[in-house]
Amino acid sequence: MTFKPAIQAVRVNSAGLTRCGSDWKLDATRTRAWPDFDLWVLVSGEATARTPAGVIPLRPGSCLVMRGGWDYEIVRTASKPLANYWVHFDYLDHGDRPLSMDSVTLPWQHRQLRSTDLVFTLLARVVAAMQGGDREHASAWLATALIELEDPLPLAAPAKAQAWITDFCANVRSAPQRRHSVQQLATAAGYDPAYVCRLFKQHVGASPKQFITDVRMDAARAFLLESAMPVASIAAAVGYANCGFFSRHFKQAHGVSPSEYRGRSERG
Repeated sequence: MTFKPAIQAVRVNSAGLTRCGSDWKLDATRTRAWPDFDLWVLVSGEATARTPAGVIPLRPGSCLVMRGGWDYEIVRTASKPLANYWVHFDYLDHGDRPLSMDSVTLPWQHRQLRSTDLVFTLLARVVAAMQGGDREHASAWLATALIELEDPLPLAAPAKAQAWITDFCANVRSAPQRRHSVQQLATAAGYDPAYVCRLFKQHVGASPKQFITDVRMDAARAFLLESAMPVASIAAAVGYANCGFFSRHFKQAHGVSPSEYRGRSERG
């Protein structure tokens, strides 16, 4: 009976960041002796991996999960310095006991990241936690990295991502009264909405929904300070069909109602 693991249930046994010499290679003599799984992620340089599934060219952002006891070989193929993260780990059953490797069906064996920042950061935390003797947090960071790597959606190149996120933000700022949706952003980018929310928050520091609300509240504040428009008209001008709903959002953002905010500024 095989088991496709809940990727959160893992335990780190050892981890590190290795900078390899010019004659470095990983061969089957070593991998056959491993008693656990190894997540191997290339940080710099180029290499070739020979695996039971075939030959895989590796470049920065290449990720492998290798099963101990099987034959693997990784050889550098360029003069550039080779560096990689590696994490030896076990999958655990519901009683937090290591599962036998033969009982585990790996959810994936090879990934090529287009954007490496998040996974590299998570693996750096795995290594730091293990160096500090904190296996529990190391295992939690590894679980998060594996969840990220499980995502089958391609990661957007940073320049492309920045371009459409910048355009979306500019459109919201220039026309806060319009309907701006996550679905619209996802369709324009060609990605799943949940993925777009995550990438947007990474670049902007807020979810698309929160960003839209913040822009609308800032615009409303400017109208209150710089015009004599009625509150209902301001609500419509920043995209709210319901004045009461607008007032509740404004109070959440600024601590007072729109009328109170305007009154304070006039008294001040």
